Amino acid sequence: MRNHLIQKQNKRNALRQFFSKSKLKAIVYSCLLKLDSLNVTSYLDTGWEKYHTVKYKGIIASFDTAVCLSPDSTTAYLKRGLAKLELNDLQGAMADFNKVISLDTTSAPGYFHRGQTSFEIGDYREAISDYDIAMAMNPGITDAHYHRGVSKLAIDDQYGAIADFEIAISLRPAFAEAYDNLGNAKRELKDLKGSMIEYNKAIEIDPLYATVYFNRGMLYFALDNEDAALSDLHKAGELGKQEAFVILATI
Repeated sequence: MRNHLIQKQNKRNALRQFFSKSKLKAIVYSCLLKLDSLNVTSYLDTGWEKYHTVKYKGIIASFDTAVCLSPDSTTAYLKRGLAKLELNDLQGAMADFNKVISLDTTSAPGYFHRGQTSFEIGDYREAISDYDIAMAMNPGITDAHYHRGVSKLAIDDQYGAIADFEIAISLRPAFAEAYDNLGNAKRELKDLKGSMIEYNKAIEIDPLYATVYFNRGMLYFALDNEDAALSDLHKAGELGKQEAFVILATI
C-alpha cells in the first residue's frame, strides 16, 4: 500500500516539475488531483465513449483532462476537436485541429477535420486546401474526396465537384450521399437526365434517405412531372425533411 502511495506521489511530483514553468499551473493542478482514480487513457476512453453515444454532458471535460495530463497527445486534441465540432463549437474545434497539426504536420486526420471545420465556418477555399493536403498524405480517404466535392459545389465549381464525387464513389460504390450530390452538381449544370440517374441510384442504395427524395422531387417539378414531385416531397417529409412539408403547404 505504501509503495502504491509513493508511486502516485511520484507521478504528481513529475507532472508538477514538467509544468513548473507553464501558464497552465491551475489547470494542471486540477488534473493532478484526479490521478488517483484515472490515467490519460481512461479520460480519452471515457470521452470517446460519450462522443460515440452522443452523451455530451461532461464530454469536453473528459478530453480537457486528457489534454492536461498529456499535452503533446495528438489523439487527445483530435478527439476533443471532433467533440467540439459535433457541439458546433467551431472556434474551439479549429484551435484543437490547429494544435494537432502543430504537433504532427503529417497528420492527415488533422488536416481533414480542420477542413470540415473551415467548411462549417463558411471558408470553403480553406476547406479545399486542407482536403488537398489530407489526400496528398492519404489518397484513400474517401470522405475527403466527398467533402472536397461539397466544398467545390459551394463555390460553384460544379465540374471539380463532379470529379471528386466520382472518385469518392469509385472508392465506396454504395455512397448514397455522393450520388445525391453528384445529382445536385449535374442539375446545376442543367444536365437534368444525368441528375435523375444519380438521384435514382442514391435512393436505390438508401431508400430511407430523406434529402435525396426532396432533391428528386424538386427535379420532377423542373421536368413538369407534378405527380411524381408531390409523391417524392411527401416521402421526404415522412422521413424527416421538414422543408418538404413547407413546400407542400404552398402548393
